[in-house]
Amino acid sequence: LWLTLFVCLVWLALPAPGDAQSSPILEELNISLWPEYDSPGVLVIYRGQFDPAVGGAQDAFPLPVEIGIPEAAGQPHAVAYVGEDGGRYNLQYTTQVEGDQVIVAFTLPTPDFQIEYYDELPVSDGGVREYIFAYTAEYPVRNLLIEFQEPPLAQDLQLEPAADSSTVAGDGLSYHARQAGSVEQGDDVSWTFRYVKEDDRLTEEFFQQSAPVPAPTQPAAVPENDS
Repeated sequence: LWLTLFVCLVWLALPAPGDAQSSPILEELNISLWPEYDSPGVLVIYRGQFDPAVGGAQDAFPLPVEIGIPEAAGQPHAVAYVGEDGGRYNLQYTTQVEGDQVIVAFTLPTPDFQIEYYDELPVSDGGVREYIFAYTAEYPVRNLLIEFQEPPLAQDLQLEPAADSSTVAGDGLSYHARQAGSVEQGDDVSWTFRYVKEDDRLTEEFFQQSAPVPAPTQPAAVPENDS
């Protein structure tokens, strides 16, 4: 009798088929760092795509999601989802401070989302800008890419670790990318950039004053959410 009871308890404690995959998984996450783009700080843009078959279920959406941003950033500038038509649409969200982070919570109706926020950019004597970007994975990520947009008047750029690739885009700006690859839940990824810039003009202003150079690709046209 005791053996039978023990076997039953063990069987009940075992995860049901598919439970191991029930946690949401980010198929890919692209994080863009645009310092001094349209503000003196750093515009940080998350573009993510969840696995549409979370836990093996095709009807996993709407999906509750929580993403952390630095407490110094305050509220996110924009929280959006990508519709079937490819357009970006505002999402209602809530925020809660936990330690040195603001947890942004929202319900995602489709696999794709975008979050934007502004963080402070420290500037020291001589016009040296240095910023340490730190990311802790709230969800497993199969492919993490971090991109840095180099301001047009930046000098002596240093990236630690070094970028995996650097390209000049159609907007005339240099973009440096780091392929972080697969990231487990709870893993930390950091990237530091440092450059000198004596001119305080923003990238957006530089393009406006340097016509006919084409303007850079804009982030999602999503107005601030008043939540």
